[in-house]
Amino acid sequence: MARKGVVAVLDRPEGKYELKEYPLPDPAPGTVLIKQELGGVCGTDIHMYHGHLPGITYPICLGHEFVGRIAALGKGITTDFLGKAVKEGDRVIVVPGVGCGKCYWCEIAKTPTTCEEGFAYGFFSDGNKEYHFTGGYAGYVYLHHPRTAILKTDLPLEVGVLLEPISVALHAVSRSNIQLGDTVVIQGSGAVGLSCQVCAKLAGAAKIIHIGGPTPFRIKMAKEFGADITINIAEVKDPEERIQMVKDKTIKGIGADVVFECAGAPQAVREGLDMLRRSGTFVEVGHFTDVGEVSLNPFTHICNKNVSLQGSWGGEVEGFVRGLPILEKRQFPYEKLITHKLPLKRLNEIMQAPDKGYILDDKESLKITVSSETS
Repeated sequence: MARKGVVAVLDRPEGKYELKEYPLPDPAPGTVLIKQELGGVCGTDIHMYHGHLPGITYPICLGHEFVGRIAALGKGITTDFLGKAVKEGDRVIVVPGVGCGKCYWCEIAKTPTTCEEGFAYGFFSDGNKEYHFTGGYAGYVYLHHPRTAILKTDLPLEVGVLLEPISVALHAVSRSNIQLGDTVVIQGSGAVGLSCQVCAKLAGAAKIIHIGGPTPFRIKMAKEFGADITINIAEVKDPEERIQMVKDKTIKGIGADVVFECAGAPQAVREGLDMLRRSGTFVEVGHFTDVGEVSLNPFTHICNKNVSLQGSWGGEVEGFVRGLPILEKRQFPYEKLITHKLPLKRLNEIMQAPDKGYILDDKESLKITVSSETS
């Protein structure tokens, strides 16, 4: 394949994105070349921009939430993961994480997201000269691992690009032991927080208390996506007041049955545990990178409360498969979460948006996406 494609390469933590051009590969047997259509900007990407994920090698091509069309199929690829026939031009969603399929974590523990031999698209160094098109911040993505899962879809781009956050939420909710009628707290108003809210509601939560913000738009979205009670951290700034507000909305003031920490802020962990009832479940979903430590009292926060403490790491193929029909049902206005669709050349500005009050182009941002266009 003589054509070339563009890759947005981050040179170092808090560095600059450079648009580099490389020859497009001819897909080897069992591989696929995707023409990227839309990629989501995840909070993890922004943390990686700041250098918060240990073990990552720079320069790097980020972007693990992406939808695209098949540009070329390697020999032997005739169907997607679910057996649907695929051809060039079909729109597909890519499961970014790839487990090795033979290690202890994949075969025994049944937790492929913790596979030490696998990898994920969007976490791959651009220094590897064999594979350049390895992340969604590019014109093309080369799915070079033969175990990569793709799902054919007719969803609009603005909905399909949200399947990865939905898969993360499904994984988290599956670990939460939610019971019908539970009161659930969601901490965080990003795509993962709102996705957890959707999945918790579908799993049977009767009352959802959403703690987030800091912008009015994010609180508005929380309400549209099913929150029964919202607390804006920009308006209620005292954590103790927020804790009491949550308890006041629970049976006998005992606290929530389940708390999902999706904010990715260390201070939210202790606050969330204080909102939880005794024998409740706390699910940590927001810390996919190292942004610092938090002080806890093992007696008061864990043992004396008989807490079930769950960590949730990433999303698995199962979450994508189960999440796709949820998005296809269109029960919620998913496309409203996409506030920006910008070209690759603006990635440097995009990474600064959280430090500027989530404002970009004089507009509040929630889910920023990048197209494969360079200008």
